[in-house]
Amino acid sequence: MGSCISTVSNAEIDLHRGVIPETDLHRVTSHPRTQGGIIEAANLVCFCFSELAAATGHFINENVLGSGEFGVVYKGWVDEHSLKATSPEMGMPIAVKKLRDDSCQGQQEWLTEIKYLGHLCHPNLVKLMGYCIEDKNRLLVYEFMPNSSLDRHLFETGHSPVQTITWHHRIKVALNVAKALAFLHHEVDAIHRDVKPSNILLDANYNAKLSDFGLAKDGSVNSRTHVTTRVLGTEGYYAPEYMESDKIFVDKVYFKDNSFAFGHTSPPYIAMEFLRSFKNILIPR
Repeated sequence: MGSCISTVSNAEIDLHRGVIPETDLHRVTSHPRTQGGIIEAANLVCFCFSELAAATGHFINENVLGSGEFGVVYKGWVDEHSLKATSPEMGMPIAVKKLRDDSCQGQQEWLTEIKYLGHLCHPNLVKLMGYCIEDKNRLLVYEFMPNSSLDRHLFETGHSPVQTITWHHRIKVALNVAKALAFLHHEVDAIHRDVKPSNILLDANYNAKLSDFGLAKDGSVNSRTHVTTRVLGTEGYYAPEYMESDKIFVDKVYFKDNSFAFGHTSPPYIAMEFLRSFKNILIPR
């Protein structure tokens, strides 16, 4: 099999072919991944569909890691150096998100994910390794997080029993998420807009990484105020201001919304989910 892998920058990808154009993210000096920074040109790997199909066992149910409204995430294996597909358990594990073919909103979120995670570098943001675009197929390839998402350690799910997480690890997760949000808000001026336990992934050492940037957007730029009338995110994690106005002022509310949601998942703040392992719910007024 010939090589189906190439490395491209986002500037080379055209929106009409389904990928993102050059972004308008603020440019700052790139830092080592231990500090966080913005990469001038994203060196994302362009995978071909056949390689990712082989890596995931042709997207079999046994390799499903999770699913959402717009797609399914599969576990796959590739060679650590060549990134070619390998037999299960023989290479480096990866997570492959496969977009549903008929999802227009999912397509937009797929583009947004590339815009942000393709350029941002921080130890508490999940690493986007590459993408695939062939015909109607849209996929994203991430580093594999062996301890899954935080919600599976806090709540009963249909996937598996609760995996108990120690208080030491809970506090570690809280600090990691705080660092991720501080980086986004103060270094990047970006807003995640969907901070919740299922979007907080844990590596083998319970280091937490924020994921799913499909709803993210730039914050206030040059003192401008951005206004939206759409309520985005997940019920139970909105800031109160987010639900009380017909017009949402991005620079005043979205940053509060991220911080409010963080308080719902972190011991130093509300900590209800950590303390009780019950999901937050939105109570109608």
